[in-house]
Amino acid sequence: IITFEDGREAMVLPDYIDIGLADTMHDLIVGAAGAFLFCSIEFIALVKRDKRMQKISESFVPRKKETEAELALGEMMSDVLDEFFETAEKFPKE
Repeated sequence: IITFEDGREAMVLPDYIDIGLADTMHDLIVGAAGAFLFCSIEFIALVKRDKRMQKISESFVPRKKETEAELALGEMMSDVLDEFFETAEKFPKE
């Protein structure tokens, strides 16, 4: 039972009163450790140009999966650009 300054009382479950603070501190510590780990891997990947670290770093970042329509559109755009550059090569350069 918790007794407030104005005399009100509240009943709580056993061992529940401090769980919010402990849980929040745990979340902050784990989050900070994860951020430090990710930043360290990303730093090595960028500065050292280490391909293995770049692959690990990319695995942490979620990516949107492309739908069939998006894949087809990408292929169409690639074909259009290829045709454009082939045509542009035929013109004389100044």
